Amino acid sequence: LANASNSWVLDQFIDADETIRTPVVAAPQVPERAAEEIDDRADEDGVVAVTIPSTGLVPPAGHRIYDPIYEAAEDNDLPVMFHSGSGATADIFPVMRKWAETYAEDHAMVHPFTAMWNLTTMLFRGVPERFPDLTFVFQEAGIGWIPYTLWRLDDHYLELSDEIPALDRLPSEYVHEQFYFTTQPLGHTARNPEHLAMAIEMAGPDNLMYSSDLPHPDFDPPEELFDRINGHLDRETVAGIMGGTACEVYDLK
Repeated sequence: LANASNSWVLDQFIDADETIRTPVVAAPQVPERAAEEIDDRADEDGVVAVTIPSTGLVPPAGHRIYDPIYEAAEDNDLPVMFHSGSGATADIFPVMRKWAETYAEDHAMVHPFTAMWNLTTMLFRGVPERFPDLTFVFQEAGIGWIPYTLWRLDDHYLELSDEIPALDRLPSEYVHEQFYFTTQPLGHTARNPEHLAMAIEMAGPDNLMYSSDLPHPDFDPPEELFDRINGHLDRETVAGIMGGTACEVYDLK
């Protein structure tokens, strides 16, 4: 399925429009074959990343079973993207999803909780230490969860470092060097736009990239982010968030 999806996207979209870019879909169920797919597709025009469906990922993203995927991505100088999702076919994690009675309950929780869990396992199990030249991108969980999670991970590293021998530094230091996050969904920020700027400062503005999620109903048009942070953050920081950082991460020219 991943191979067919990659072929379809490359044939129908990338070949038809040189301005479009795409990741290679990696099937986490078969990491060795996924690595081969990455090697085969990495030099295709328009390929700028590797993407792994991250909700329902068993075992989680920090498990060594995925090392072939990370190694292939690092060898081909492609960032690895994690995109969470909602739906009946991906209810393995979090467990509470099995008890959700509405889509609203499910969707409100699944994206940030999935990102928290995968980021935690990746850091505590030493993925950035094993792949120091690899960049990671977490999508569609917003930004509010990032500072809280990093505070908590740093605290646990200091308190329980004997259980985390794979790391030589605070988890947040690895995040600021190798991990990036997309901004959508911003949430309901109109009443206090300065709070969004504060959250961005706490999360690390150099590691954030604007995303829209069009055409989903919870998409964020560019002005929804730009108008909230313009004037609260300096122009260089705003330019990076709105596109400059993405150009660097995905090597866009």
